[in-house]
Amino acid sequence: DKEATASPEQKTAAVKELPPATSIVQVRIEKGQDILKVVIKGNGSLNPNVFRLDNRAVLDIPSVNMEASVPVAVPLPLTSIRAGKHKDKTRLVLDMKEGTSFDVAAIEDSVIVSFRLPEKEIYAAKAAEGETKVAEVETKAVSETPEKSGAANKYKGQKISLDFQDADISPIFRLLADISGYNFIIDPSVKGKITMKLMNVPWDQALDIILQTFSFGKSVEGNIIWIAPTSLFAKIDTERTAEKLRLEKQEDLTQDIVRINYATASDISSAITSGKLLSTRGSITIDGRMNTLIIQDTQTSIDKIKTLVKVMDVSKPQVMIEARIVTASTSYTSQLGIRWGGTFEGAPGRTFATQPAGAVQFGGDQTGAGGIKGLGNEIISAVSVNTPLSPTSGPGGVVSMLIGSANSSQIALSLQALETIKKSKTLSNPRILTMDNEAATITQGVTFYTTSTSAEGTKTEAQNAALSLSVTPRITPDGYVSLKLTVSDDSLASVTPPVKNTKTINTQALVKDGETLVLGGIYIDSELNDETGIPLLSKIPILGWLFKTKQDIGPGPTEMLIFITPRVVSKT
Repeated sequence: DKEATASPEQKTAAVKELPPATSIVQVRIEKGQDILKVVIKGNGSLNPNVFRLDNRAVLDIPSVNMEASVPVAVPLPLTSIRAGKHKDKTRLVLDMKEGTSFDVAAIEDSVIVSFRLPEKEIYAAKAAEGETKVAEVETKAVSETPEKSGAANKYKGQKISLDFQDADISPIFRLLADISGYNFIIDPSVKGKITMKLMNVPWDQALDIILQTFSFGKSVEGNIIWIAPTSLFAKIDTERTAEKLRLEKQEDLTQDIVRINYATASDISSAITSGKLLSTRGSITIDGRMNTLIIQDTQTSIDKIKTLVKVMDVSKPQVMIEARIVTASTSYTSQLGIRWGGTFEGAPGRTFATQPAGAVQFGGDQTGAGGIKGLGNEIISAVSVNTPLSPTSGPGGVVSMLIGSANSSQIALSLQALETIKKSKTLSNPRILTMDNEAATITQGVTFYTTSTSAEGTKTEAQNAALSLSVTPRITPDGYVSLKLTVSDDSLASVTPPVKNTKTINTQALVKDGETLVLGGIYIDSELNDETGIPLLSKIPILGWLFKTKQDIGPGPTEMLIFITPRVVSKT
């Protein structure tokens, strides 16, 4: 039988749906060692209505014409094959010996009627003696239904149609073995009878339906399927567990010291305990000083623990965080090529939100670029813009944080150009290396002192006015870096009395490795200037301008921009 020797991969391949047949083109007989098959082939899919009438198997196939010749000489248990055309169908009648059973399966463009030979019928009758179970199952599944359910992902076998009436399940398992190409082993206690009609379902789903009906189970090893009662599988599992415990008790205990390099010994110990890798006689001790595990257990358990340690005790990847803090004239920041993606309002007590690049949100009562204005506390979505919010007046400036992304090299060139024409100034360009999922903090500012007088005397306190940036990177598997950001900008508003302006923003953004994240919207309504020159000579009145240069940014509002570029450091 060619079908029985095919590989499971060939048999379980997806079958292309065929159009309904209009004619029967062939009727042939195939005889095996213990089974006789009548194969009825059409020029498309066949959907027969099968029923038994005395010692005859009747197949009514609708909407087809008979164009094939019917075999005249037939072997036992058949006695004859007849065909006739009715008004809307073609009827085939297969006469057979008394007491003969048959199975019918529709596969692709063929209908296969299987008969067991007489000597096999006698053997089956003896095997089926005793109490049997008859199950009634009526299931009809069209091709669209499994694709919409979870079964479509579970069952991948070739689709077949089965129609049985009070049939013994043993030959059904043999039929499924022929279709699938798997080797079936049937436990002697597996027996019963079933009535079922399955239309266009995967063969492995049909197998599971039969097994569930009789509370049978299966075990698949390679291309072998073993079918037995579920109680037998449960008994085998219990015996295997008992045997495992018995062998563990007989195995000698040994001691091993496992040194942990990158992880902590306590974390590894917790994973070993939760994973139940220790045997009932095993123990584990943590040496925190040396970051070492002392394990006493069987060699089998120790080998499993070492495998887990090898997987978990690896160095965490590192991220180089490069930050550039720049002040620039608000009329020139739009020339930096920044793709703004979200806006954050910095009013006291407000919460901040992020948006992906290509969508901008405006909050508060500030007017954004293009004349878009927020309505109170509402958030209004708008199209992407490439210019920041216009600043409003106030002591110490305002903060209406924007988030965007830009090309690193493009940003560097644009900043150099703006500095050349004295429209921007780089305040700081720090770099810091941190580990994956570990915080890195960059702070730049000044410390000022305040004095207070009380009955106990004069007290001097130090306070910081600084720009602080805290970044916690997390590397994603698809080449991005998730950044958890905390930005705070403190400035001294007045000395007497000492007043400090504080602006703090917490947000999270996703940036591609090597791409630059831009934080903007911190406005300062002041004039910034910077002088550079030759010592001593630059201090000469009037003539000193020949030996020094002055860089002015203003007068007018300036915007502070923070550029953050995460780069994943590859292992060498």
